[in-house]
Amino acid sequence: MKQQLLIGLMCWALAFPMTAQNGIDMTIHPSVELLGLAYFIGYEGVDIETKTMVVDGREIPKKEFHTFGYQVYQEYRTYLASPHLAEAFQIADHLWLDYLLGLLLRVDPVPNATLPDDLDPVHYRSFSKTKDPVEARELARRFLVAFNAFFREIAFDQFLEKYHPHYTQALQEVSTHLPRGAVTNWMESYFKESFAGYKLVPSLTLPKGMGFGLNNGQDTIYNVFGALDEQVIDDTDHLITGFQNSQKLRELTIHEFGHSFVNPVVYALPDSLFKQSASLFEPIRTTINEQGYDTWEACVIEHFVRAVELVLSEHYDTPEAYQNLRKAYIQDRQFIYIPHLRPALHRVLRGERSFAEAVPLAMRELVKLSKSGDE
Repeated sequence: MKQQLLIGLMCWALAFPMTAQNGIDMTIHPSVELLGLAYFIGYEGVDIETKTMVVDGREIPKKEFHTFGYQVYQEYRTYLASPHLAEAFQIADHLWLDYLLGLLLRVDPVPNATLPDDLDPVHYRSFSKTKDPVEARELARRFLVAFNAFFREIAFDQFLEKYHPHYTQALQEVSTHLPRGAVTNWMESYFKESFAGYKLVPSLTLPKGMGFGLNNGQDTIYNVFGALDEQVIDDTDHLITGFQNSQKLRELTIHEFGHSFVNPVVYALPDSLFKQSASLFEPIRTTINEQGYDTWEACVIEHFVRAVELVLSEHYDTPEAYQNLRKAYIQDRQFIYIPHLRPALHRVLRGERSFAEAVPLAMRELVKLSKSGDE
């Protein structure tokens, strides 16, 4: 039985070869899909039938926005009682999806995910709340065991087979709508840095609008993301899986890939710069927390990533696209300190500074702003 399952999964994977577009590869990943399903039935789908949400200025039922996710929720919500899922949730209840996805991309796909002996502990140490390496490894091992068991319990191979046409359509939409003029070229030109591989991993089970920029530790970076737009999923002859918006796809790809360029530089800043500017978090804390960023450091990283996006958009995009993105970030989502980072980051575009030189300069502007508010 185990051999048959493995052969079936290999055949399913071979049906989705890595397809290249504009220097970017794309594929479907079974572990990502299982994690998305688990998250949706455990968290995102809770009370989905009674909740509403605002999309493009219009209030709609949440279940209508998450078309594919709601169907998954209806089919699999009874598995919330799964002891294997409960075990996985209990072990990882303090970890966000980005960390779990980062681990899952570094191990074999489910249901054969195991922790390699030579895996750097940095990729699993947060499983221990005290960062104890021995405890962390054991907890990560148990998480993967439970996750593999959940795969088998719900016969997830059958899910993948059932929705094979939808995944084929998703890859086709991404390939068709990823804009010409590779965004990776823009980023490499700006940062004067490159990675060996760039991979898009579209997901139908992750909630729509979610995106994660990840690095596999082998000079390859990922954008793992849910659908972006309306979905039509009932008629397999006329499927729309929600990856048709070229502008959103480009912006999300730049944003998520951007984290791999930006994060290491921001993390290298002295702690003193974060402490001296921390008061700036208070006026926007509530709004930023609602978007999933609950520390000043995380807020700063998001400011830098989005500020770079705007620099690139202003240079390469249409004026309308740039103004829409600027409004979305600064006005709607309250990343209000982006204009204070802009001058230093534009010096990178003009070749006057490296990005590593510009970031401390921009951060000192935030320190000045913070002190001016104290006076």
